[in-house]
Amino acid sequence: NEANIEFNLNESSFCNLQLLNMTGQTVRSILKEERRAGTNKITLNTSNISAGTYIIKVETDQSIPQITKLVISN
Repeated sequence: NEANIEFNLNESSFCNLQLLNMTGQTVRSILKEERRAGTNKITLNTSNISAGTYIIKVETDQSIPQITKLVISN
């Protein structure tokens, strides 16, 4: 019932992580806060999210958005 999300930042920055469905619509906002440089880890509770394939989008003030796929099977 959990997914571990890990992302790297070259420098400290405000981060916006979103869970999107395959059509690009926001399902859930995961994180909106300042994060430190280096490796960052977030745990997402998936128990209230329907099984399926999703996109995790990581946006910062400093870089091009990072996109990755997340498959949830309950």
